[in-house]
Amino acid sequence: MSPRNLALSLALCLTAGLVACSEPAASADQPATEPLPAGLGLAAPPADAVRVPQAKASAREGDTVVVRGRVGGQRDPIVPGRASLRLADTEAIAACDTRPDDSCEIPWDYCCEPSEKILANSMTVQVVGDSGKVLAADFTTLDGLEPGSMLVVTGSVAARPNEQVLTVNATGIYVEP
Repeated sequence: MSPRNLALSLALCLTAGLVACSEPAASADQPATEPLPAGLGLAAPPADAVRVPQAKASAREGDTVVVRGRVGGQRDPIVPGRASLRLADTEAIAACDTRPDDSCEIPWDYCCEPSEKILANSMTVQVVGDSGKVLAADFTTLDGLEPGSMLVVTGSVAARPNEQVLTVNATGIYVEP
């Protein structure tokens, strides 16, 4: 290749790279662009649901699990623009609104509990697409799903880097009335 053609090729590559880098990146603040899968919302709860601590203690990558808990564990437990949320155990940790004389404005963040206890008793629920990436979808399109909602989730266990991390790729979600 001549020096001139090499220079032109490099210039084209650099220009293409700069144009690609100038495209706005998708962020959690952008609106959801994908629909949730049909059939994700369940009309009845799956049987044999376990609590979050039980699932964390026994679930292995690839296992199918059924877990019951409350959408919570942090101030904003539903990730905006992504099909991802935190699910907290309702027995091991207490939401602030279940405590007498507590006037907490955000009871589902469990701010009355130590952060170590919240981490030990909460997990991530997400919906992934065919690519294996979390969908850019809005979880709140499932009827009744909001912070503080009680859910029964069924799905497969994603990679577990350690025993404190449990992520379930949901295939079905029942929102308790």
